[in-house]
Amino acid sequence: MNRLKSVCALLFAALCIAPSPILQAEDTGIPESWRVEWDSPSAAMRPLQIIHGGVVRYNTPEKMAYFKDQCGLGGIVCNVGSNNYLSNDAEWQLFVDAVQSAKTLGLRVWIYDEDGYPSPEAGGVVLRGHPELESMALVYDKERSDEPFFIRPAYEFTHASNNYAAARRYPNPLHPNMTRRFLEVTHQQYRDRLGEELFASIEAFFTDEPSLNAVNIGQIPEEVRKNVRVDDPLDPDLKPLPMVPWCDDMPERYQERYGEDLMPQRKSLFEGDSDNDKQVRQRFWSLVGDLNCDRFYGQIQQWCADNGSSVPTLESPDLPLRIASSGHTLHEEPTHAHVPLDGNKMDVLIRMDVPGLDMLASNPKHAVWGAWRAAAFPASAAYWNGRRLVMTEVSDFSEKMGGSGPADLETMCAAAAWQAVMGVTEFTLYYSIKDRDEETHKKYCDYVGRLNAILRDAKPVYDVVLYYPIAELQAEYLPMAEPLDLRKLSPRTQELVANFEQSGQRLLQNQIPFVISDKKPETGAPHTHFVEKVDDIQKLSTTVLPKIAPDNPWIMLGRYKRDGHDIFILLNAGDEAYEGMLTVPSEAGQRGWSTLDPATGEITPLGMLRNWSNEMIPVQLKPKQTLIYVSEK
Repeated sequence: MNRLKSVCALLFAALCIAPSPILQAEDTGIPESWRVEWDSPSAAMRPLQIIHGGVVRYNTPEKMAYFKDQCGLGGIVCNVGSNNYLSNDAEWQLFVDAVQSAKTLGLRVWIYDEDGYPSPEAGGVVLRGHPELESMALVYDKERSDEPFFIRPAYEFTHASNNYAAARRYPNPLHPNMTRRFLEVTHQQYRDRLGEELFASIEAFFTDEPSLNAVNIGQIPEEVRKNVRVDDPLDPDLKPLPMVPWCDDMPERYQERYGEDLMPQRKSLFEGDSDNDKQVRQRFWSLVGDLNCDRFYGQIQQWCADNGSSVPTLESPDLPLRIASSGHTLHEEPTHAHVPLDGNKMDVLIRMDVPGLDMLASNPKHAVWGAWRAAAFPASAAYWNGRRLVMTEVSDFSEKMGGSGPADLETMCAAAAWQAVMGVTEFTLYYSIKDRDEETHKKYCDYVGRLNAILRDAKPVYDVVLYYPIAELQAEYLPMAEPLDLRKLSPRTQELVANFEQSGQRLLQNQIPFVISDKKPETGAPHTHFVEKVDDIQKLSTTVLPKIAPDNPWIMLGRYKRDGHDIFILLNAGDEAYEGMLTVPSEAGQRGWSTLDPATGEITPLGMLRNWSNEMIPVQLKPKQTLIYVSEK
């Protein structure tokens, strides 16, 4: 976007505004409560280490202290051991001892609700003795002249049989009784085994990569697949066919909602370009999405609410967090996969108390290349819910698989920073401590703790709403037998996806914070700046928004407010140093500003930064460096 920049103003500011020297804490204008957390972040601000069944190695306070004292962590994400999963009394006792040890040390504990992934298999326990709960698909075989439509299990050619954990049959999120059984064998058992007092110390349940499942998203690499455990043998002779998720009462629910019989119109789910075909598809996927929300995500959220859920909101950020539903969905970045995997990605995330994402790469450039989508959806879901907490499962998996890892400390910190820019607060780690050393891990945890010391209780500020065209994508979606490929979907689908993904990228590259919504604003809505396609961004060039000069597409900017203070976080995701100016339109008069460096802990007052009607903040960022800018009230 060609923004109008004032060279004269930039030169004036550069000549007339110079940062003040580093002063004592009381001279910075940073509230004392912020400074306490900044100087020594508490467990609430620090990351949690994902350790799964390995928790058994830390079943005493002395062993558990390793995570807190040597590694700088704020807590753990764990689950009972996989040996005879959910049925081994010895494993349960080790787990209970570990949770007690964590509580004794003041460490946070989240429970991972699966043996491997994806949820809600419960390691195969959900379907044991209950084959009627298996994920089902309506498939279409146009070569069968007698009856081309039939229902079969959704297993072969799906994520259930193509993942890094285990090939095993998948429960049906649309079945009204499936989630109830999942909660009984998993969540309720954790509560029973821990007892009321220990269970009250659990913050959240982490649900990992659930989906509607009935779609082929591709095969994992053969060198990996051949070593993956196979719990349920696959049928090598099964014919790959286009499929959509199904449940026994789908026709009844469709009739109930739309007053029409779905069965005579099944063909429209698989082919056809008429208005009626598209209407059938949009209605079907809208129904599927709602059933997914209510029968799966909603049931988990309700169980957590009934068992002590108390989640901070933007209005009451200090409300204690007890049991929350959290986790992340499958395949977040490719927008064209949202319909078959979720029905509506935004809706399912809204049904999580602490919505989250999966971030497998640490290079901060991935954010600009497309990873922003993984973070923007849960951050938007939290925002529309009036909540603040957003979770990430973060690692350097991609770098290690590609031969460029493990990531170094600077890269890890940059990955944390760009996610904090987007709104992430809860960092759950797959970074291996052994890949580096305890001191490096502690520095990373200190860094995240300082980010959260300023941002976790702050409210995101968005000037722009980016439209998520899920209803249009539902109407266009046509399943395919082969792996899902955007290039083989309709031209309209490709146009919708391009508009959405390119618009979000352009907003990010122009330092314009935005929130995603699948609903177009009504007249008089509070967000007046609405973006549906790239051309709409051009109109923002005449709008008074915070901006940097000179332009740089690798600078990421997040905007927050807290207790009357304006906060900006800026990250340089690029390979070259950046020097410029951040212009902040202001009617607040002259204010002092300070920069906070989460890597060093230094706070530097900048003094009064005012030029005409704007505040002009000098910005100097090394590659992968992040600074936080905080105003006085």
